[in-house]
Amino acid sequence: MLAALPAMAEDWTVNGKDYHNVKVGVIEADRVHITYDGGIGTVAFADLSPELQKRFGYDSEKAKDAARAEAARLAKLNSDPIVQAQRKAIKVSQVRYVEVNQVLPDGLLVSPLSAVIDDGYANYHRSDRMVFIHSKFNSIVDGDRIAVRVYRSGTYSYQSALGAARTVEEWTAVVPFSTDSYMIWGTRTSISISEPVAP
Repeated sequence: MLAALPAMAEDWTVNGKDYHNVKVGVIEADRVHITYDGGIGTVAFADLSPELQKRFGYDSEKAKDAARAEAARLAKLNSDPIVQAQRKAIKVSQVRYVEVNQVLPDGLLVSPLSAVIDDGYANYHRSDRMVFIHSKFNSIVDGDRIAVRVYRSGTYSYQSALGAARTVEEWTAVVPFSTDSYMIWGTRTSISISEPVAP
């Protein structure tokens, strides 16, 4: 990315579309990012008038090189096994309702909840089974009931408070996270919801 020019509002017409009070943001080799009365946008230099292309120092060869470099970067990213695994995980993930038993440095020990519908209302009952959810969560405390998007990823071993060795099913929270990756409900009404932190 190249540096932005000082913001000065002006009107542009690009491919028959009028942009009023344009302010230039980030300038790249092949495009310019703008704000205008209609919102924000990106305009390809190839679509600008020759005068604007000259003002921004547009070079069609540099733009082609930048486009090739971006295509190569995306191809490399798409072939990355970690990225492929994350995409697969997102496809097979499910939303699970759980109650937090213990917050650990690398995740949560939880009890899955099952819904029982009574007179049209869902009542959630806690399972005796323990599961470990691998990820780091902000603002979660013991006793919270949360909904989280996860996929099964193996087993997790830990030592109980009494010193007994335990092995439980492990779920991994889906990344990349969005603000709706998990939600909290129950008695703590003043909590501010925040996103899980990618490991």
